Amino acid sequence: KPLLKFDVASNLTIPSVSMNGSTGVSIFALVRVNVKTSFGMFACYGVGAAGSLNLRQVSNTGRASFVSGLNNTGAGEIVATAVGNTTDLEGRGFVLLSGFYNSSNAEWQLYENDSLMHTNTNAFTLASAESFYIGQRNNSYNLNGDIAELIVYNNNLNDTEKTLIRSYLFNKYAPPVNLGPDILVCDTSYLLSCPGFFKKYTWSTGDTTSFIIV
Repeated sequence: KPLLKFDVASNLTIPSVSMNGSTGVSIFALVRVNVKTSFGMFACYGVGAAGSLNLRQVSNTGRASFVSGLNNTGAGEIVATAVGNTTDLEGRGFVLLSGFYNSSNAEWQLYENDSLMHTNTNAFTLASAESFYIGQRNNSYNLNGDIAELIVYNNNLNDTEKTLIRSYLFNKYAPPVNLGPDILVCDTSYLLSCPGFFKKYTWSTGDTTSFIIV
């Protein structure tokens, strides 16, 4: 499927985006880190001022964080915390990062796929309008990796809405495999194959190709 490729030298900027919402922010990013870079940005809103936010790697760890751009507090790996809130994304293939900020209780959350990695509280108000950067921040902190899809809402989605977005992304990029009903065969060969969505395959015979003849 089409994707955005970032090789440190490339970047994307959308000027003057209004993200000022009443209940927070929700961001979903299907990302792949090819080589971890220092504070490599997946997406960010504004540059280090009040009301800006970052979904990024932290230092040279390859670990993700979803934080205020002003004071680097939020959810996930942050410079002042011990390593362990999130995992090193380098070379792992595509991972769905989901970041949420709920203005009603000042709670930040960061997920990797379906796993909640970290929560934290820090009061935050989105700026009314800032540039939105993808794969970098103001020509610095560049990403070396790929972004297959990026979805952003200027409000904190409820649990049902979050599940719908995740289900949409998982079914689009890694739909469940259905081999159909059991078939009784006699002296006949059948080709079983999977779509090319997946990184690895393992059949009951030990074969690791995307297809098998039975």
